[in-house]
Amino acid sequence: QKLVRGGTLVVVPVIALKQWEAEIKRWTAAGTLTVCSYHGPKRESLPDVLARYDVVLTTYNTVEYDFRIAQAELQVKCAYCSRKFKNDQKLAFHHKWFCGPTAKRSSAQSKTRKRKKRSSLASMMLGEGEQEESDEEESDEEEDDDDED
Repeated sequence: QKLVRGGTLVVVPVIALKQWEAEIKRWTAAGTLTVCSYHGPKRESLPDVLARYDVVLTTYNTVEYDFRIAQAELQVKCAYCSRKFKNDQKLAFHHKWFCGPTAKRSSAQSKTRKRKKRSSLASMMLGEGEQEESDEEESDEEEDDDDED
């Protein structure tokens, strides 16, 4: 893939974008610099097109958004839970401690997982409305037990 060389990239806050464009036009002779504002939903993102300009103005948010889009293609997906991770090292850590058949979960993680399984089983067996009523009854019974002590 051929790398394209271009002009100068200036990254500014959104509020200063138009001001920078106006200042460049004000302080340079007409026609000496070509300026492109790389912002908004209809921005031109082809490197060949952007390289034609001497100055490309953009915002922090636009750079961050484009960076995230570029990084999304490089992310690694977990086969067990479908979450995406930045690299193989992060995925290996996830597999070791959180997800998959060989994960070494802490006792707190295991309890949370068992609790989630029980509540999902109960909701499937009873239905959502009945589950809420049974939860309320259990909490009422717990309160009654506390009163007896």
